[in-house]
Amino acid sequence: MIKSRLIAMITFCSVVIAVSGCSEEEAERLFNRETYSFVGVYDNLYNDDRLEFNNAQVTIIKEQGIDIIKPFEVNDNFLTIQMRNSSKEKRENIVMRIHGNNELLTCSVCAKYQLASTWQKRDFTPSP
Repeated sequence: MIKSRLIAMITFCSVVIAVSGCSEEEAERLFNRETYSFVGVYDNLYNDDRLEFNNAQVTIIKEQGIDIIKPFEVNDNFLTIQMRNSSKEKRENIVMRIHGNNELLTCSVCAKYQLASTWQKRDFTPSP
């Protein structure tokens, strides 16, 4: 099932690139639309740490002044931050659950990276 879905998506992207002449970056954005549309600043409720999501990259800003930039991917209600710097590393990725209308993120492995387990979207306004 997953293999046939992946083949269909690759074929679709190939056709789109060939027909529209769009760049590789545009094709990447089209293929990973859910990831690229996930944008916002999320605050830790307990200190001044924050997460800034934009262009499939997250900047982890620690209260102590340490900034880390990592790629992320959104799939349904889950957001995965790639923590490994290479395939040889054994570091576990951070997997967060997206709640509601993207207003809250929760994480079970964040403590391993000295991050909070709950993050609230800054300036979130619920839809009517």
